[in-house]
Amino acid sequence: MAWSCCVCDCQGSSPEAVKTEKTENWKVSQVDAPPVTPPQETPEETCDDVVSLRKLEVFQEEKDGDRLQEARPREYKVELEWTETRSSGIVFDLSDSRIPVVLSIEPGSDFENWNAKFPELEVETGHGLMSVNDEVLSGAEMVAKLKGAGHVSLMFKLPLIRTVKLSKKGRPLGFFLARTGTSLVVESVTSGGTAALAGIKESDRIVAVNDREGGPLDLNDMIRKCEELEVRLASYVD
Repeated sequence: MAWSCCVCDCQGSSPEAVKTEKTENWKVSQVDAPPVTPPQETPEETCDDVVSLRKLEVFQEEKDGDRLQEARPREYKVELEWTETRSSGIVFDLSDSRIPVVLSIEPGSDFENWNAKFPELEVETGHGLMSVNDEVLSGAEMVAKLKGAGHVSLMFKLPLIRTVKLSKKGRPLGFFLARTGTSLVVESVTSGGTAALAGIKESDRIVAVNDREGGPLDLNDMIRKCEELEVRLASYVD
């Protein structure tokens, strides 16, 4: 009896009416529910799709790399003054005839002193020498200018490390490699070829192939033998 009074005060209807309303509301909610869409199968990814998608991933890696290097500029200038002709105190890798890359810095050299004074513009192994006294010359010519006395202005550039995927599919990759020095360097790229479409450029240095590092001969051998390639590059040319 107490239960009946509660229903009358709150709902204004009998218990049977309450049950009917609940049932009708439940039916309406079922009718208005959106239809369930069956899951669709994802089309299988082709090798061409991988190359195209990888170009987008590489673009994102470049953007991420720029963000990571915000603490220092990717290009920076070193100003030195030498009062006499002497050794520059820096050793370069001249595997690429266009861009010398720093291999080491001698202790007590002017470059080591520069690094101590300007740590935010530190010259490090792997940085590329882009110009000397605002002149863009061959790698050998730029290195030779470091041996003279007087003021010297050097423009260095940090490499952008990125990875591209290549699939031969019975076709040439479309690039030529120089393997005479201590690094494997892209000497030239065929326009419209597989390498060019993947974003590989002249003067790119191949750092690893399929997650394996090695000397220029070892890396070149892996590129020659493998049909599917994941190539890690150090790039200096934008």
